[in-house]
Amino acid sequence: AEAWRCINYSEYPLAQFGLRKNLRIFGDQAAFDRAKEALKGSRNDRSCLDNGMGSAFRYENRYVQLDSIAAVSAARHKKSLHRKIMAQNESYIKQMARLCQKHQVKIILLSTPVHQSYYQLLDSTQLAITRETCHRIAADFPHCHYLDWMQDERFVTEDFFDADHLNHQGAIKLTQYLNDFVRDFSENKE
Repeated sequence: AEAWRCINYSEYPLAQFGLRKNLRIFGDQAAFDRAKEALKGSRNDRSCLDNGMGSAFRYENRYVQLDSIAAVSAARHKKSLHRKIMAQNESYIKQMARLCQKHQVKIILLSTPVHQSYYQLLDSTQLAITRETCHRIAADFPHCHYLDWMQDERFVTEDFFDADHLNHQGAIKLTQYLNDFVRDFSENKE
């Protein structure tokens, strides 16, 4: 993952150690403030439903100006080291694919839906390399399939929280489509 994402994934479940809380490493003041609000009970952006589905990204909390947030997100995701990172990631995915193949575990690589305003701003070379890599891995491993749902027309503006993330409604829709695919994939692809 990109280094700037690290602060977003620094929450550690401590239930495995018999503790009831999670440990959170704060990467910035905003993360610390979010945690304080959650502890006070006034805000919890890490909430989920009984089925485990996240509930923070509601339609009513969405970014209304998708075009402006799309520009920020697309710029942040453009990396000059993309080719080096992709080669390393491809190697890791192939290692995992070999292990999964050995244990007869099927793999689905998924490019999730994004809003058109974000998609139009993506680096076309970077996107092509990503897609080619996923298609190549799927072709090399018969137990692997690549779903490119970035421009899937089943997802509409109302399904997005921001330009590159689905909201709760969109996540439910994605989960249903993915569940249908997994069921068919499991039955048909050996």
